[in-house]
Amino acid sequence: MRSNELFTTINFVLSQFVDPFLQVLRYTGGLLLDQPLSARSKEEAETIAQTMVALITLYNDLACQDIPPALEDAHAEFFGGERGMFVRFLAWDPPQLQTEEDEPQSSVPTQIKTAIFELAESFTHRYPELLQASQSVESFVRALWALLGGGQRSGLAYDNLVSQSLRFLGTAIRSGSYRGIFESRDTISGLVEGVVVPNVTLRDHEVDQFEDDPLEYVRIDLSFASASAGSVSGGLTAEGTTRRQAAADVLRALISSGFEAD
Repeated sequence: MRSNELFTTINFVLSQFVDPFLQVLRYTGGLLLDQPLSARSKEEAETIAQTMVALITLYNDLACQDIPPALEDAHAEFFGGERGMFVRFLAWDPPQLQTEEDEPQSSVPTQIKTAIFELAESFTHRYPELLQASQSVESFVRALWALLGGGQRSGLAYDNLVSQSLRFLGTAIRSGSYRGIFESRDTISGLVEGVVVPNVTLRDHEVDQFEDDPLEYVRIDLSFASASAGSVSGGLTAEGTTRRQAAADVLRALISSGFEAD
């Protein structure tokens, strides 16, 4: 809960930590985006990329109560347009760090993208003025379409990325600040046909789960369906249902924002 004591602690942490944190974030991002990973071993490249996941998570943590002045001043550097660091990472997928689509464990580039969409969802909800000034949401929506449009990334390894990016999309629609992005019927049609429908489809492994233990499958599916949109039920690991729940929530967001007729 917000309190004077909490902000005294936050301000102390920021005074000691935020400047070196931003230096490490810039340095690590540069190693991954601006230098060829082929010159490094897979283990070294993976370690640097895992560091980036942690740094993006810390960025979100530092801004979860209020936006620190240092992060606000550097906002365009990380969120801005097509050249912001976080937007560039959404198109970053080096071949040596890719994994099989049907592996349950996400690749590190996919983890980076998931963390960025979580950060974008938080900022869309908390700091809409910042994102509007930098036109960040438009860039994130275009990146989301490039990642998911046409039913791409249907494998298990992408479940967390898909569900998180769709939660970001639902938040952006509900905010009401970006109606211009979604007002075109072609845009809505593309979202529904290219992103929502492919992600409510039952996949082969889900059919297998249902055939092996139908009662358990239905129990898990209902548990996720009864959870609030975007939340995760403790102890459940059927992430395909999270994907469908997030896709359904995009439809709810469109309807509640006045796009029902479209």
